[in-house]
Amino acid sequence: MNNMLYDMATKRITAVMDFDWSCISHPSEEFLAGLWDIGGGPSDRVGKLLPNILSGDFSTPPTDSAPAEEMRAWEIATAWDTALAKKGTIRPSSIAGIRQVQALSTFEQLLCPFDLASEVMLKRHSDEDNAKRLADAEGTLRE
Repeated sequence: MNNMLYDMATKRITAVMDFDWSCISHPSEEFLAGLWDIGGGPSDRVGKLLPNILSGDFSTPPTDSAPAEEMRAWEIATAWDTALAKKGTIRPSSIAGIRQVQALSTFEQLLCPFDLASEVMLKRHSDEDNAKRLADAEGTLRE
């Protein structure tokens, strides 16, 4: 991650720095919205990990016929959950009300998708792609 300081000698994260997106938030925020740049989170494009992450149940891996990308995302998510459990830290599955918080987060993303609210993200995609994203979000809201 680009906002962590890591001490190679102690093999520990010594600081998390975040200047432009700093806020005080619910403990679930990093699990639901952050960690996207290292994989294994609910925002992975694979999209099938959310039930595992919220329940903490990684006992059933993807089938052998699953795409390599899906298997890799599952391995990363499993490693994250195992490491958090081993260290006794907060895991998504240990947060009371996590499913309701996640549902609210999903609704928030449908109302104002980050890709369509950020000038930087808008410039990364064509007008046609942005129009499709908007139409997809509006369609999901109507469901």
